[in-house]
Amino acid sequence: MRRIAAAILACLPLAGPVGAAEPYTILPGFDDVPAKGPDAALGLVIWNHGVSGNREQGMSPPPAFLRRLAAAGWDIVRIKRDALQESNWTTGGLRHVARTIEEAESARAKGYKRIVLAGQSYGGAITLEAARRTSVYAIIPSAPGTGVALNQIGSAAQDSQGTRQLYESLAEGKFERAVPILPFADEFALSDPDRGKRAREILTGRAIAFLPMDDAGSQLAGHGASSSALMDFAYGACVAAFLDPDRKVKPGAAACGRDGLPRADDVLPETAGLKPMKMEAGTWWHPYEGIWIGAWSNPILVSVTIERGADGKPEFVYLWGQEKRAKLRTTYRAPATLDGNLVRAKLPTQDITLSFEMKTRQVVLRWKNADGRTGSTLLRRYEPPA
Repeated sequence: MRRIAAAILACLPLAGPVGAAEPYTILPGFDDVPAKGPDAALGLVIWNHGVSGNREQGMSPPPAFLRRLAAAGWDIVRIKRDALQESNWTTGGLRHVARTIEEAESARAKGYKRIVLAGQSYGGAITLEAARRTSVYAIIPSAPGTGVALNQIGSAAQDSQGTRQLYESLAEGKFERAVPILPFADEFALSDPDRGKRAREILTGRAIAFLPMDDAGSQLAGHGASSSALMDFAYGACVAAFLDPDRKVKPGAAACGRDGLPRADDVLPETAGLKPMKMEAGTWWHPYEGIWIGAWSNPILVSVTIERGADGKPEFVYLWGQEKRAKLRTTYRAPATLDGNLVRAKLPTQDITLSFEMKTRQVVLRWKNADGRTGSTLLRRYEPPA
């Protein structure tokens, strides 16, 4: 495989003139998480970041859910690429693929037993292509994009940017397990709207074990979904368990909350005591029925619902606290008022808005403090333990 990487590099132009910035730097995945080393670690996760014009992306750590893998015993590194030398896929992209393969081979030579390739957007495309050229334990491509040069795109419906490469890489890739993160309403992927379904069909046909994070149930939406608190909160522990080499996984699609895989391991215990009011089917209120859970950050957790107050009118109930084992910080109850298709509530410390996004089928919780600061997070419907 080292010869493959060398051959790819030999066919490409030099990254830059003498004295130019180093095109690649290998950094720890998380500065505060020491490496365990090849003898102690389950393996090595190699992260490739996305691109945003000429802005540096490599200094940002990987998504928070990968911390779950670090805690489970994996070492994690990230490949920082010089933003000024990204170029297009047919030049820069293939060079990045070669460098990723080189890093995987170097890790194997050091004694790492397993290699996981992971990446976001452009980094997801690098991950997919590298796994076609070298054997790895698993891949985690997140919202892969720009993996096909614009002049290679055929039919907009069939071969949109990155989609063809996704299908081909899933069909030909050399990996044992896969976690394809293909969020609904990916605003940067001009892709097949059924890409999650088609990805499932391809991997099922190959009898490969995979954990799909797509629009068929993950409730992840948007290009940056893998970096959301929802991804970490609801699925981080599940991904770590699925990639555990000691866990026997069946060929085909796995699911969080099934076959021993955890789901939303951090839930405020008081959540189960909430009593959501019944919503009439067909009304715009109906999508809000139930209990919705999420996280502002790790470990700030929230649970919300709409209950029927003592006066019979809708009441917004908002819980927040730190971790499922910690004492609940606060419970707020306030009249739930309607404003268009929004649910609004004015709490002592902030104004809250609950909105159901028709396009993404997401429930979004937004807040605004008296000093003007704002924030938002995606929520998922709470499923009580069986």
